[in-house]
Amino acid sequence: MSPMRRGKRDYRILCIDDYAPGLEVRKALLEQWGYTVATAATGEEALQILKSRTIHGIVLDYCLPGMNGGEVLKIVKTEWPQVRVVLLSGYPRIPHRVKNSADLYMRKGDPNERLRRALVELLDSGTRQAVVQQTRKLVARAGAVLRRSHKKAG
Repeated sequence: MSPMRRGKRDYRILCIDDYAPGLEVRKALLEQWGYTVATAATGEEALQILKSRTIHGIVLDYCLPGMNGGEVLKIVKTEWPQVRVVLLSGYPRIPHRVKNSADLYMRKGDPNERLRRALVELLDSGTRQAVVQQTRKLVARAGAVLRRSHKKAG
């Protein structure tokens, strides 16, 4: 079993890049690592995919036609805050606020192993955060039930 899989659950990655050869190579690499991969060549196409299926992580290029990666990132972090985003670009002048809003910024040409390790850490931390949030909600509900039962008994 691939190290990317937790039990029978696959992580689904959306890879967004308008450079078709790079997109195909990245898709093949991500699939080799055990991910299920969807691809998009534009930000608009990526948002449609996000609306139609569950995505756990995004590998996002900054320079895209139409909506740039910074605009896509802003929408993703507002609409799908649990999705982990790696901003991957060869463009040298990305605003710091954009880099800082991504879960990780990498330059194209950085070692593939760095991307692999980063995705493992980001996706696993996202899963842990979701479990913690779900546990907090359950504890809050249980506390509310106990308070109501104490009022009725009192």
